[in-house]
Order: sequence, then structure tokens, then C-alpha cells
Amino acid sequence: MKDTIVFFDDICVLCSRTVRFIYNNDPHHRIYFASFNSEVFHQISHLLDGEKAGISTVVLYKNGKVSVRSAAALKISAMLRFPLPLLQVGYVIPPFIRDAIYDLISRKRFRWFGRMDSCYIPDPGMKQQFLG
Repeated sequence: MKDTIVFFDDICVLCSRTVRFIYNNDPHHRIYFASFNSEVFHQISHLLDGEKAGISTVVLYKNGKVSVRSAAALKISAMLRFPLPLLQVGYVIPPFIRDAIYDLISRKRFRWFGRMDSCYIPDPGMKQQFLG
């Protein structure tokens, strides 16, 4: 199992664009990706500890620990190229507020950004970062 994996909804346009953004801003390509439908997600799902994760949230698996929602987004930003780590200032916002904003976007994402007819297929250069 890779050390850092971002799990995402592979039919969500916003999610797929976010994966491409993360890939393009991960200078060392240390972040891997897998969909919620993958066997890899099934292997770590027991770590969610009751958190209802699935296609409505991002899940970050890093060094054996799982983060979801706004905490996952902030931790991902810390691994990206400058100035994106500056988003860590978001930690000053209480988690219940950050997660409420995250949940609003999550609920509206298909209406605002659309849904793909089939699963996301990465560009050929990105394939080495995708796990089954």
C-alpha cells in the first residue's frame, strides 16, 4: 500500500478536476489516487471509524491514518507546491464551520459542476499515480 492516497468520486466533474489539480501541483508525485469503487478503498475503509465517507467526501489516507472532508483538503494542500500550503491558515476556522462549507459544496457539486457519464480516465502521464 502506498503511503499517501487520495480517494475520490470518479464520476464527479469537480472531484476529477481536483485530482488533476493535485497531480499538477504535487512536484514530487508522492500522492496517489484511487476511486471509492476500488479494491484499495475497500482495504482501508475499516479505518474510517464510523465516519460516513463515500462519494460525498474526499478521503486522504496518509501513513496509515485517514482524514476526511475539510481536514483532508487542508492536509492535501500542505503537500502541494507553493503557495498552496498557505491554505493551512484554514485551520484557524473551527472544524464544524469548515465541514459545513465543505458539505454544502459536496451536496451541490453535481448541480454546479456536473456528472460524468463514465468513470474518470486519467491522462496517460498520470496513470502511474492511479491505483486499482
